Amino acid sequence: MFATLGEIIDLNVKVGDESVRDGKAAAAKSKLTAMTAVGAGVLIAVLFGVFLANSLAGPIQAVAGMLSELGKGHLGQRLRMQRKDEVGEMAKAMDDFADNLQNNFVVALEKIADGNFAFDAVQVDDKDAIGAAMKKTLTDMNATLSQIYLAGEQVNSAAAQVSSASQSLSQGATESASSIEEITSSMTEMGSQTKLNAGNATQANQLASQARDAAQNGNVQMKEM
Repeated sequence: MFATLGEIIDLNVKVGDESVRDGKAAAAKSKLTAMTAVGAGVLIAVLFGVFLANSLAGPIQAVAGMLSELGKGHLGQRLRMQRKDEVGEMAKAMDDFADNLQNNFVVALEKIADGNFAFDAVQVDDKDAIGAAMKKTLTDMNATLSQIYLAGEQVNSAAAQVSSASQSLSQGATESASSIEEITSSMTEMGSQTKLNAGNATQANQLASQARDAAQNGNVQMKEM
């Protein structure tokens, strides 16, 4: 009976040792599996990071290039990315911004340069500073043109008045010249008449002298008689 109990104890010890060995082996295997999984995860993360960086680097460089072109006033470039992520949304926003500048702002400036102010500036919303500035520019330009038109009308009216006054002055000058000619003619006639009167007066003096001399001679002869 004691031998049997000892055998049972030995068997249990043997089984326990085997369980410990199996546990250590399982732990080592689990550790190896975990390390392998971690390594694979790190490798996958690195590869995904590289892939993500490569997939973002090109679009981001394209966006940076377009911003540089916009800064130079070049509005012909578009990204046209077909992505559904944040980068695609950013690219679409950049394209829409360039379209708005080219189709609204630049076109409006070209119309103003051509002297065309009969159009409405496009303002996207209340925060659209560019559209608001363009609207204010058009309003101010139209007001200035109205003032210039009114000033032109006033100038035309003043010119008409000056022309009428000039005609009146010309007519008055003509009449004055005619009056001066008449006065000159009258003065000439008066001069001629004055000369004639002076001649007549001279003759009258001569006749008076002759009459006086004749009277004196008559008196002398009367005394002698």
